[in-house]
Amino acid sequence: MRIALLLFVMLSLPLQAATIFKCEAEGKITYAEAACAGGKQIETDQGPAQVDVERARRQAEKERKIDQKLRERDQKRGLKDAQQDQKAARSTAAKQKRCERLAQRQKWAEEDAAKSSMKSAEKARIKARRAAEKHALECAP
Repeated sequence: MRIALLLFVMLSLPLQAATIFKCEAEGKITYAEAACAGGKQIETDQGPAQVDVERARRQAEKERKIDQKLRERDQKRGLKDAQQDQKAARSTAAKQKRCERLAQRQKWAEEDAAKSSMKSAEKARIKARRAAEKHALECAP
């Protein structure tokens, strides 16, 4: 804990810009705080230029707007998908209800055909067959 506190204090202190000297001797480059023979002084950067700061701010704002547009698009797409899912569920439920109704009509027609007298039996069988065909046509898997 003490090490972390010490490290935090050291890193939070402002660093002073120092003059740095670049020395070259025998093909090797070294940097020092004191002037060396034939060395040249390097100016340290005082931070980003105002132009760079403004450019970075504009870029960040542009990216924020793009992110916002993407979030809005994703939200609209999610809403549209949910609406399509609801519509499909309603359609499936309506078809299932219709198939159940047709199956019931077919069953009743078959019962009527079985109970009918000889005279009306042919009519009842035709009605039952047509009900079965209609059910098969609309509700086939």
